[in-house]
Amino acid sequence: MTANSFAKKDGILRVHFIGHDDPPKSDAFLWEYNGTYYLIDGGVDTNDYALQYLLRIRRELLGGRPELIGDASCKLKITSMASHCHVDHIGALFASVFPSPYIEVDSFYVPPASQMDPHYNLKDTNGDEKYRPRLDAALREFQPQAKVITHAFGAENRFCFRMVEGDERSPLITVCPAYLDYGIGEKMAHLVDIYCDGDRDDRKIAILAVNNCSDWFHVRHGERTFLFTGDTTKKLPVPTEEMAGEMTDVYLPIFGQVDVVKYVHHGYARDAAAPDMMRFDPQYVVISARIGTGAKVIRHLFPESPVRLINSGEQTYVFSTDGEKLSVSPEA
Repeated sequence: MTANSFAKKDGILRVHFIGHDDPPKSDAFLWEYNGTYYLIDGGVDTNDYALQYLLRIRRELLGGRPELIGDASCKLKITSMASHCHVDHIGALFASVFPSPYIEVDSFYVPPASQMDPHYNLKDTNGDEKYRPRLDAALREFQPQAKVITHAFGAENRFCFRMVEGDERSPLITVCPAYLDYGIGEKMAHLVDIYCDGDRDDRKIAILAVNNCSDWFHVRHGERTFLFTGDTTKKLPVPTEEMAGEMTDVYLPIFGQVDVVKYVHHGYARDAAAPDMMRFDPQYVVISARIGTGAKVIRHLFPESPVRLINSGEQTYVFSTDGEKLSVSPEA
C-alpha cells in the first residue's frame, strides 16, 4: 500500500511550482493527477524544499490515518524527471529526495549525456560529468527498483505517454529532447564564438553546453497546456543561432499556443529569451529566479500583452485545471 492510494480521484491536474526563497535559483515542479505524482527536477542539494513538499503531501494523504505517517513501508510513489544534470536542478534528487525512506521512485527520466570533449571535464567544469554519477549512485543505493529511461537527442526522438497508464483522460506528457548535442562539434565552437569573442572560457562554455542539452516537457490536459524549458539559454538580443530560439522553432509548430510557459534558464533578466517565450502566446509565464528576473523585460518588450507573470522563487504557486478551466493559487 502506498500513500497515493488515499488520494482523491477528481480528474484535476495540479501543477505545483515549488517556491524556494533561499537560493537565488532553483527548479522544482510537481505534477499531480488522481494520486499520481511527477517531480520535475528538484532544486539544489543545499536544501530540501522539494522533499519537504513531498512529505507534506504524503502527510495530507495520510491525515486520517496518523498511525501510517511514521510507517516507512507506506511510501509516496513518484515519477522523477530531470531536465538536465546541473546541481540547481537535480542536486536535491541525489541529496534528499532519493534517499528518503518515505519516497518510492518508480521511473526516472533523464536526458542523454553530452559527448563533450574530455578537456571540459577538468576542474568540475562539466556539471553533467560531475553530477550524473551522483544521481546514478543514489538510485542504485536508495531506489534500486526505479526504471531509468533515457533517449537520444533530436526532436524526432520526442515521445508521448499518459500520466496515468491506461487512462485516456489523464494528462498527455511529451518529452522534448534538445534537438542536438550542443556540447560537440560546430555547436561548441559556436558557443565559444558568440559568447566569448572567440576566446575559450572553458567553465562558461561547458556550463552553457549542458544547459543547452536540456529536455523540455509539454503537458496537455484537455484544452490546457504547460511547457517546462529547463535551462536552455539565449543571451543575445539580436537574432542568432541560440538554443532557446532553435528549440522554439522546432517545437512551436508541434504544440502551438501554450497556456503556461516556464521561462528558460530561470527567467534571468540577462537572458534574451523573452521573445521566444512569448511566441507561445502564453496566459502565464513562470520565472524561478528570485532576483534579477526577466519580468521587466517582458513588460518592456510586450507592453500591451495581457500575460500574467509569476515568480516561484518568491513563493509556491499551484495551477489547477479540469481540462477546460484554468486557475492559479495564489492568484497572479
